Amino acid sequence: MKNCLFQLVFFGSLLAFSNGLNAQNGPKVYLESRKIDLDTLQTDTSYRILVALKNIGDLPIRTLYIKNSGGCLYAYIGDREPLFPEESRAIKINIDTKGRIGNQNKAFVIHSDDPEEPVIPVTCKFVIRARKQR
Repeated sequence: MKNCLFQLVFFGSLLAFSNGLNAQNGPKVYLESRKIDLDTLQTDTSYRILVALKNIGDLPIRTLYIKNSGGCLYAYIGDREPLFPEESRAIKINIDTKGRIGNQNKAFVIHSDDPEEPVIPVTCKFVIRARKQR
């Protein structure tokens, strides 16, 4: 009876341990960089930059949206469908430099259901220069 109880506890512990190894870690957002340095842009021009966002977790990202801080930069994700594991999606960043000159530091925040990091701040740095007169 004692041996049977030991085997039951041992196999139960082994089963619990193996289930722990296979535990889901959930959705996980990956960005190559959270600091985007665009160098120099021309005034009175519109720009579009694409940044890849990837789900490196093992469950879909079901909640994914961007909150912008305003100004000349607007970032968005067009598709509202879940982002499945190993899939990527483009973050579209529009910059309108009309009427602006000088150093610019802009930001937006990515919100997701990534349990480890549900809020990811991203900064964009660039300098707007006046067009050369001909």
